[in-house]
Amino acid sequence: MADNYRELMQTAADAAKEAGDWLLQRFGGAIQTDPKGRDSVVTSLDLDAERMIRERIGSRYPKHTLIGEEFTPNVSAGECSWAIDPIDGTRNFAAGIPLWAVSVAALEHGSPVAGVAYLPVTGELFQTARGHGAWLGEERLHVSRTATLADSVVMTDLLSQAYPQGLPATVFAGLIAASRRTRMLGSVCCSVCYVAAGRFDLYYRPQVNVWDVAAAVLLVREAGGEVRSFEGEEWQADTNSILAANPALVEQFLAEKDRLMRGAQA
Repeated sequence: MADNYRELMQTAADAAKEAGDWLLQRFGGAIQTDPKGRDSVVTSLDLDAERMIRERIGSRYPKHTLIGEEFTPNVSAGECSWAIDPIDGTRNFAAGIPLWAVSVAALEHGSPVAGVAYLPVTGELFQTARGHGAWLGEERLHVSRTATLADSVVMTDLLSQAYPQGLPATVFAGLIAASRRTRMLGSVCCSVCYVAAGRFDLYYRPQVNVWDVAAAVLLVREAGGEVRSFEGEEWQADTNSILAANPALVEQFLAEKDRLMRGAQA
């Protein structure tokens, strides 16, 4: 991708801020949700906000592929592409819970190279570009330095039993027992951003989509962390699970998860 990564980050920021501020004006009112897929909902505001983001990016980069949750959920990332989630945490948004985010990321051959996660209610704009660090305003971010899983505060989000990627109950219980605390926020994007900022130590989820996490993945990487799949492979646009933390915790989590999975299958 010939475009400067910082210029891509600025485009992502402009798009996320425009849509996020527009959504914030409507947040807290009566919002109707409609079912989408097996365990998700959508609002008309999701659709309108994604159109807004698409128009801004498309005007600047008309040849780039746009991958959005609401309009192109099955398109693979090409050489130059964007992953867009207009509202990550739609259930929170519709219920008046302030934990939701607008996520916009530029990808090069399936790997994020610039991204922004905007949390309109708190006014926090997480920004990153490959090789330029992860930032929240003027503050450079770094993942936590917690050294052991037993001392870590972990985040996840439960999946319904309809998802084949759901963890066996014994494995999930074992992972909870292996850490100091487990939290669930209801927004994958917010949670992974908090890992990048060192507010929490680790996030995992056995099912995600590229638009949920692409910006936050790069934030964690640029903040000194690692992002893997549940099998331990490096995260890419077609990876459908996520594990994000500092390198030591990633390795410990994978070892514990594999041990628990072997026990569940015995």
